[in-house]
Amino acid sequence: MALLRGRKAVIALTVIILILNAAQANAVDELGHISASVIGALNITEVLAIKFGNFAISCTNGVCDAASSIVLSDQGMRTETSAGVDTIILLNGSGGSGVTNGSNQETGSQTPGFYSINAGGEGSGTQHIYVSFADANGNIIDINHPGNHVFLSGPVANAFTVDTFTFESDTGTTGYLQQNQSTADIYGNYVPLVNGMATIRVGGTLHTAAVAVPTPGQYTGTFNIMASY
Repeated sequence: MALLRGRKAVIALTVIILILNAAQANAVDELGHISASVIGALNITEVLAIKFGNFAISCTNGVCDAASSIVLSDQGMRTETSAGVDTIILLNGSGGSGVTNGSNQETGSQTPGFYSINAGGEGSGTQHIYVSFADANGNIIDINHPGNHVFLSGPVANAFTVDTFTFESDTGTTGYLQQNQSTADIYGNYVPLVNGMATIRVGGTLHTAAVAVPTPGQYTGTFNIMASY
């Protein structure tokens, strides 16, 4: 306790010295500057929505426990994990071959989402555009915010959640490239643009929720893709 009191005394003394010095200082002023810049519009357009495809689900005693999931890769492959009291059965096949370049898009009941990025007036050369994801209210969805996700509703409200978004990018010259350390820096994962343009395809993970067994039907939700220089 004596050591703590000694530390507090040093802090208090320092404050007093600063106040005394401030009272003795001469008044000065300096010219400040303000700037602003207008850039071209940065646009993201949804070309094709994310589709987790058809599946059946059953839960013990009619109530699910949020333990099962379907991973839809950004290449269009589905992987099912049944756990707890939930059992998921994938229909129409368990996966898909995906695409190897930007000339085609998947079709059918399951597909990653396709989104085009246009840097507008700022897109005369090659740039890095940082991509992130958020729910409809703007809450960031990533590994640092594990409690945030998108809700899917239909015949049963909030029957599923979606998070863990992944993406690949295509600049029109190299085909799709998986995002990895070569396309990430301290600011996040980025898309390398060519002539201000790129296309990304997005996958995610769907989780069951702790609700009654979802009634058959279509379940939908919305999320935000955010892009910045």
